[in-house]
Amino acid sequence: MARGQAGQADKQLGLSRGAAATSGTNAGNIYSSLEPQLESMATNPQGYSSGDLAAMNTASQQSLGGSTAGITGQGMLTAARTRNSAGIPEALDQAARTAGETQSQNALGIQENNANLKQKQQENALSALGGLYGENLGNQTSLLGQGAGDLQGRAAGGGWAQGFSSVLGALTGGHGFSNK
Repeated sequence: MARGQAGQADKQLGLSRGAAATSGTNAGNIYSSLEPQLESMATNPQGYSSGDLAAMNTASQQSLGGSTAGITGQGMLTAARTRNSAGIPEALDQAARTAGETQSQNALGIQENNANLKQKQQENALSALGGLYGENLGNQTSLLGQGAGDLQGRAAGGGWAQGFSSVLGALTGGHGFSNK
């Protein structure tokens, strides 16, 4: 192997090692900031904030309260106009019961949506953690594998010129340059 080819192979090996080290450093930097955040999301998803949950429940209660008040007002107005209050108390009681049931269903729905959101956040965090790990490990492994190829090329007496000759041979259908 010519001295120049060995130098090129050594240089390429150094570049591969440097790129692998940079990839490892970058992965470490990414992990140091993202990993704790994703880990927290995976183990303790936040869902809706307490303020959002309170606002959703309040909106539901206000809507149902307004409806119940409207029914009560209309029932009292009807009783006053007709001078007949028969059946009004029962209708108002039923309206109040229906409003209570609806509010209970709404509150349960809000809690169910919050639980579903937490599960989705947890799944996304775990997926992101797996993706970070796989991508960074794959990059580093690939770059380190390049170094092994550089070493094999150096040991076999080849270098960039031998690789170029192989590519040229493939492009010309095996009729590359010859010394004959």
